[in-house]
Amino acid sequence: MATRPKPPTNPDTAAELAAYVSQYPEDWMFYLRNMDRYAAALEEEIATLRAAARAYDSAISSLYVEVSNREAIIRY
Repeated sequence: MATRPKPPTNPDTAAELAAYVSQYPEDWMFYLRNMDRYAAALEEEIATLRAAARAYDSAISSLYVEVSNREAIIRY
């Protein structure tokens, strides 16, 4: 990911921040474009992790049913 350009420490107004950002437009545009790619990569990773969590939950649920069935057979 691109390194974020340093903004002023405590801008008093939006105009002050805008003036600072306008001094380094290429740096800020590069950073913002890469943030979009970074966010897309994070969304993809989150979707993968959610799918893995669903598969894990399903496997645990199946094991629970199997153990319950075996316990019922043993008690019978």
